[in-house]
Amino acid sequence: MKKELLTGIKGLVTTLAVAMSVVLAYQLISTIGNLTKGNNYILSHSIFVIAIIAWILYRYSMKNYIKKCPIKLALYCPAIAVTIFALFTVWDTYIYIPNLFENELNSITQNALLCTITLGLLQPVAEEMLFRGIVLGSLLKGETKPWLAIGISTFIFSIIHLNFTQMISAAIFGMIMGWLFFKTRSLWPSIIIHSTNNLACCAWSFTSLSTITNGISKEHLLIIHIIIVLICVIILSHIIRKLSVIF
Repeated sequence: MKKELLTGIKGLVTTLAVAMSVVLAYQLISTIGNLTKGNNYILSHSIFVIAIIAWILYRYSMKNYIKKCPIKLALYCPAIAVTIFALFTVWDTYIYIPNLFENELNSITQNALLCTITLGLLQPVAEEMLFRGIVLGSLLKGETKPWLAIGISTFIFSIIHLNFTQMISAAIFGMIMGWLFFKTRSLWPSIIIHSTNNLACCAWSFTSLSTITNGISKEHLLIIHIIIVLICVIILSHIIRKLSVIF
């Protein structure tokens, strides 16, 4: 397991180092040439994500991980993402977890189009290629037990966010996406789940959905949240039963 883990971590560190170097070069050029106006953070983030994808496609063979996944599974993936997103939205209402990068995240969401393309589409592809494709893929090539490999890759995926508000959800999603990758050896299920979750977060930030409960009494809000949780549990239970048939 040690050899496979070192291979995965080496791939992770190398990819992130290359992407950061590209971003630093962009920031240096834009500063010297005074090329950037407005929000530079979202542009830097977009370049960082694109650099990750480009490097992985150049350095690694992802051909075996882009194979087709069962259509039924692909249809269940958005439901999994939306259901878990709803559960975490309820969670955030009652349990406060500090957001260490709130200003940065708010800066990203100032440009709706670029944010949607970067966070909703490109970043899920980059992160799944990196954490499921390289890290988990390396661990599964050896004699590492599947659940241990999924747990290790999920832990790395979670802590690398460096933000308490994202670590918990990243851990939950990481276990689910890791399991689906192990079962299918395809990145598509995890990309669909990851992208759906990020697009839901974008929609939540861009619209007035986050303020929809304003004016509702605490008692009524509690009842609504209980109903939402029950519906989510029923949906997830149904999906788990269906997935057990597929696998």
